[in-house]
Amino acid sequence: MRFQHQVIPDIEAFKAQFNFLTNDSFIIKSINGQWRLVSHEGTQEYLEKRNGGDFYNLSFIHADQSFQCDHQEMTQAQLIGSQKIFESNATFNEKSEKDGGVSSTWLNLNKLRSETTWQIDDCHKFNDIEERYIDENGNLNIVNSLNSKMGGAHDSVECIRVYEKVPPGLFLKSIKDEIVGSWRQIAMDGFKEFCQNVEMSDPEAWAPETQLSFSRIKIFNEIQIKHVDVNGNLLKFESAEINEKAKYTGTFFFENSLVTVDQETRTVFNVKDDKLFVTCRKNDHYFVAVYERC
Repeated sequence: MRFQHQVIPDIEAFKAQFNFLTNDSFIIKSINGQWRLVSHEGTQEYLEKRNGGDFYNLSFIHADQSFQCDHQEMTQAQLIGSQKIFESNATFNEKSEKDGGVSSTWLNLNKLRSETTWQIDDCHKFNDIEERYIDENGNLNIVNSLNSKMGGAHDSVECIRVYEKVPPGLFLKSIKDEIVGSWRQIAMDGFKEFCQNVEMSDPEAWAPETQLSFSRIKIFNEIQIKHVDVNGNLLKFESAEINEKAKYTGTFFFENSLVTVDQETRTVFNVKDDKLFVTCRKNDHYFVAVYERC
């Protein structure tokens, strides 16, 4: 009589894997916090198909991701340094209108999935999907896919971004050194709406064709900021003493950012991935401008 070798399954390992896949508490607990991009694949093709514009493309790649999540709701934000440049809120398993489409977010097998559908007519339909999960290395994976149906033709494109968690208070490079130099604007978001709601004394200083110049003057221990037009004319000048003391007004360094406070308007300069992000806020209104080195 021949005896066949019987493989006895590891029941405990199977249970652990099953619980991992079906217990949504893992993603809820693990995803909260701030995440920094470490790699991405397929993003160029996805962004070309998505056609969201220069600002959308830059923030898609360069912004950190931040999550606050429980079993009912999810808040997802894009951060540059400590500055929030975009935020979305979703209640799980509830549909809402978003940019003319219908959006919903839900938990499924330890993944957070959001889907927005635009139904143009019976023959034209678009789906924008974002799925988030934590892999075996503890990294956050965000998979974006765009699916379209036009008549009998179907098209799909997908990309993946991988993020690592950012320890609180981690600064890789000092902005005091990174910001020095000249910068030209490459994208802006929210400026028109900001100007409609907030009185600005110098809107021309933020025009697309203007440049920002930062100089470090060691003898005075300060940073000088110049807004210059295309002809080299000075539009605006500010200076900041190099220290870490927050102020109620003026210009200063705080949390690896350069901050200017003028009455109720706060302007924050952050450098990330060799791009300069400028966030200007007053009350509930804000705009973001992105610059690259000249």
